[in-house]
Amino acid sequence: MSRGSALVLSVLITAISTIALLSFVLFFSLFLCGMERVVYEKKGISFTLDLVNRFLSGRNFGNTPPLKLYLACVCLLLTFLFIPMGTLPQFFSTDFDVLVIIFLFATAQSFFIRGMRSFSEEIYQTLDKNEVSALSRFITAYILTGGTVAWYVLSRGIPGNIFSFDALTATPLGSVMGTSGCIGFACLFILLAICSPCRRTESITVYYNVPLPEMFDALRSTLCPAIATAVFLSYNPAVYFGLYGWRMFMVGFAYYWFQVFMMQIFIFPLIWRCYQRAKSLLPERYDHAIIVTLAALGVCGLMMDLYV
Repeated sequence: MSRGSALVLSVLITAISTIALLSFVLFFSLFLCGMERVVYEKKGISFTLDLVNRFLSGRNFGNTPPLKLYLACVCLLLTFLFIPMGTLPQFFSTDFDVLVIIFLFATAQSFFIRGMRSFSEEIYQTLDKNEVSALSRFITAYILTGGTVAWYVLSRGIPGNIFSFDALTATPLGSVMGTSGCIGFACLFILLAICSPCRRTESITVYYNVPLPEMFDALRSTLCPAIATAVFLSYNPAVYFGLYGWRMFMVGFAYYWFQVFMMQIFIFPLIWRCYQRAKSLLPERYDHAIIVTLAALGVCGLMMDLYV
C-alpha cells in the first residue's frame, strides 16, 4: 500500500471512529435527558427515548433555528473527544486538554445564548440568571479544581503534562492521598457537582417543544458528570477480573458510562438538593458561603496533604 493510500485510509478510519463516538455521546445524552424526566417528573418509561425518537424522525430541529444553535451543539460534542473514557485515552490528546475544554464550552455557551435570542425571544426571556451564569459558574469551579489537582500532580511527580487529562487520570489520585487530601478531593468533587451546568427540575420542560435547544441542554448536562467521572473515579473493574486487551477497554468504557449515568441521574441531583436545603438555612447575604467554603476546603486539603 502506498503512503498516500495509507494516509487516506487512516483519515477515513479516524473520521468514521469520530462520528461513531460522537453519535454515541449524543444518543446517550438524550437518553439521560429522558431518564431525568422519568425519575423526577414521574413520566412513563417511554420518555427515556423521547428525544432520541424525535432526533431520528427529523422532528428535533423545530422551526428553522439559527446556525448558532447548531454550532453550540457541535462545540459541546467536540469537548467529549478530549475526555478519557474509562481505560480508553482521549480520542484527541493534546498537551492542554483542560484549556481546550474551557474554550469549547465557553464558545458553545456563547453560541447558545445568542442563538436562543434570535430564535425565540419568548424562550430567551425564560432563561433565568442561573442559566445565563452557567458559563462563569462552571468554568470558575473547573479552573479551580483543575488547577489545584494539576499542582498536586506536579508536586507528587506523577508523569505527564499537567494541562492534559492523561496526567490527571493515569493514576487514581485517591490512592496516593492522605486523609486531608481525600477530604479536599471530596470537597472539589462536591463543588463541581453544585456548579455543574445541568438542568434543574423546576425548568426541565422549558424546551420541550423546541428540541434542538434541549439537545444542547442534554449535552451540557452530561459534560460535568463525564469530567468528574474521568478525574475522580478512574478505577477500572477490568483489572480486578484480570481482563486485558480489547476486553479491558470494552469493560472500562462500559463501566465509565455507567458511572456517568449514576452521576447525572442520582448523585449530582442529590448533592444539589442537599446544597439547596443547606443554603435555605443561611441568610440571603451568605448565598455563596457554601461554595466558597467548599472551594477553600478543597484547595487547603490538597495543599496540606502535600506540605504538612
